[in-house]
Amino acid sequence: MNVFITLNLSRLSNLKTLWILDVESNNFTSLPPAMTTLHELGMLNLSHNSHLQSLDPRLLVLPHLEKVKCKSCTSLISPPYEVCKQGLEAIRKYYSDIKQSGGKKLPIVSAAVIGSRMAGKTSLINSLNSQRRQLTYRSEEGTDDDTAVKEFREQAQQEDDKAIKHLKESLQLTRNNKDYQREIQILQTLISTESF
Repeated sequence: MNVFITLNLSRLSNLKTLWILDVESNNFTSLPPAMTTLHELGMLNLSHNSHLQSLDPRLLVLPHLEKVKCKSCTSLISPPYEVCKQGLEAIRKYYSDIKQSGGKKLPIVSAAVIGSRMAGKTSLINSLNSQRRQLTYRSEEGTDDDTAVKEFREQAQQEDDKAIKHLKESLQLTRNNKDYQREIQILQTLISTESF
């Protein structure tokens, strides 16, 4: 049987053997410092605290903490919500990376990489993703990008050929046919509406 109580957060530190703490759907903007003293805490559910902006990094050193849920905590800034959605290990890595960089938080940005063929765009992207220098080798004649374009063009040409063949078969155009003019009108209508 579950027992729900209203908890005076200043007394939270008295719950030394608490294993699961579910504070879902509250209006926290930050977590009470007393939560960092719950050394037996194994699971913390913060989900649907839409005003929550930060998690205390001291929570991450709790020895038994195995899971942190932060579904719909979209106001999180430190760590960002996108990091929290990935789970406890991602949150720990986020704070570890900040500590290693001397506390300097780097912005998260989206970027488009553009440039000439064989300029190194793929090598740059692969290096950024793997966090180590990585050169991609390709010949100038055929790159992965060229292969994808060729495949797309071949598929489009095959579809065009099928449509033309279908039209020829269904209309059987010949100059000797009495209904030649009517068939030409049908063909022109089909082409103008692109219904084939």
